[in-house]
Amino acid sequence: MRELLEGLRDLLPVSDGLIDAGKLLDKYYIIARYPNGFASRAPKDYFSEKEAENAISGAREIIRFCQDHLA
Repeated sequence: MRELLEGLRDLLPVSDGLIDAGKLLDKYYIIARYPNGFASRAPKDYFSEKEAENAISGAREIIRFCQDHLA
C-alpha cells in the first residue's frame, strides 16, 4: 500500500499520514492473513484490539482519500 500511495505523489497530494497508514497496513497484509504467518500460535494471538482499530482507521482514511479523488 505504501508503495502505491508514494507512486501517486506525482499526481495527487498524498500526505505523510496517509503513507504511514499504508505502511501499517503493509505490516499486517501477509502475516495476519495466514495461520502459519508466525512460528507458533495463531495471528489473533499477536494482535491487540487497539492495533486492529488503528489498522481499520488507516484503511478508512485510505478509502476516503480514494473516494475523494475518484469522484
